[in-house]
Amino acid sequence: MVERLIWFSHCLGQNSDSETFRDKSKYFHTKSTNKLFLLFDYSDKLWQAAPQLVFCSQWREGFVWLGAAILKTGPEQRKMAGTITALKFQKRNKDRANVYLDGEYAFGLDAIEAAQLRKGQILSDAEIGALKARDERNRIFNRAIHFLSYRPRSRAELQRFLRGKAIAEEVIADVVVRLEQARYLDDEAFARFWVENREQFRPRSQRALRYELRQKGVSDEVINRVLGGLDEQAAAWRAIEGRLDRWAELPGAEFRQKVMGYLSRRGFDYSTISVALAKAYQILKMED
Repeated sequence: MVERLIWFSHCLGQNSDSETFRDKSKYFHTKSTNKLFLLFDYSDKLWQAAPQLVFCSQWREGFVWLGAAILKTGPEQRKMAGTITALKFQKRNKDRANVYLDGEYAFGLDAIEAAQLRKGQILSDAEIGALKARDERNRIFNRAIHFLSYRPRSRAELQRFLRGKAIAEEVIADVVVRLEQARYLDDEAFARFWVENREQFRPRSQRALRYELRQKGVSDEVINRVLGGLDEQAAAWRAIEGRLDRWAELPGAEFRQKVMGYLSRRGFDYSTISVALAKAYQILKMED
């Protein structure tokens, strides 16, 4: 029988033959934090694991399993294939169901996916692998929807979020396509939301808005469409209109400095600021 220990720590990202570790049971990795360790040994939990990734988060002997798997080939390799003997809703999450094969718990699925299975159905290793892979993608899809629920996001923002969770690129690509098809993700709609929000609460110049949208990963083509009808002069006036009363008692030179500094920090150019300043002088009946 050939034995091979493979670990999938985000920090390490490497494979090693189990022979390397035969004489040692504990390996420490402290790149991220001195309180996180990797523990590699040949415990029953790992030997009995399915020949896929095993992600554990339980403490054992004072160490944390970050992610490990043992792949085994030969006659002792454990098969997951079996007959469905029960399908039960999970106690803490009724949207998920547990699948039991040959009388033992095997894996969990979304209730909608589990509804397509039936007692007595025989599942092969390949079918189980496909169910698990689809379930994992559904979990990531739902996680992405939760991330989008706080406010609209650009495609690039979502991709950065998922990459930060160490999710494979092909899975991210699949999730992004599904979200775009379901209209949860739309860069142009996001850009319009961003500009409208700025216009209402914190007006900015086109230059400043363009910079912010580029930082969010929005393409220049989309930015040009969204900013095409923006009235720069009106935006500058909205930016200072609500502040005129608190600045009205300032001496002329200080008032001018306040207005010009405030608008320039929001990206407006000199000519736009000059028009807004002249309008403010006229309303407050101040001398330039």
